[in-house]
This record gives sequence, C-alpha cells and structure tokens, in this order.
Amino acid sequence: LGWHAKLGKPRGFILASSRASYEMVQKTVACGVEVLVTISAATDLAVTMAEKHNLTLIGFAREGKGDIYSGHLRLHN
Repeated sequence: LGWHAKLGKPRGFILASSRASYEMVQKTVACGVEVLVTISAATDLAVTMAEKHNLTLIGFAREGKGDIYSGHLRLHN
C-alpha cells in the first residue's frame, strides 16, 4: 500500500487477504482510498480508526457478503 500511495489516489477499493489491522487502515487512508475489504476480521483499533476517517471497512468478505464494520452508508444494494 505504501508504494501505491506514492502514485497518487487510486480508484476503487483495496482488497487484502489478511486481517484488517490499524496499520492497514492507516495506509488505506494515506492512499486516499475510501473502501478496505479483507477476508478476515478487523481489529478493534482498526474499526475505531476507520470510523474516525470515514473509511468503509468490510471483513470476512466472501462472494456476495461480508461484515461491514464502518462506513455502511457508502455502499449501495
């Protein structure tokens, strides 16, 4: 994520095959991306930081579903 931040604001979302840690949230915010999706859980601190920075944070992502920890208003059906 650090490398992508140097390239400017990417579009879309970030999909990670790991837990959502506060470090991952920090890097996503630094990139200017508004949605972080992971295949595992988010830490409590990651959720707190995501809420503070208006980041949509989704964990346990699977086909067509996931747990929305923050920023649910950004998502559409």
